[in-house]
Amino acid sequence: MENEIWKDISGYEGLYQISNYGKIKSLSRFQSATERILKSEINKCGYVRIRLSYKNVSKKYQVHRIVALTFIPNPENK
Repeated sequence: MENEIWKDISGYEGLYQISNYGKIKSLSRFQSATERILKSEINKCGYVRIRLSYKNVSKKYQVHRIVALTFIPNPENK
């Protein structure tokens, strides 16, 4: 079985990371805080989504799209 690989999420570098298994964790931002795996939700179409925040603005993203953008090479920018 392949090892779990963690990478920064584009636009949220240093705040959140995603694994090749679709897990998302919040990185420690303060001395007392620890890294933690975020809870996801399922939307009405059955897709897993997650809410990410940056500078008091939060957005919902579908996890499979973040995995694809992070781990699948796209040299032709399709």
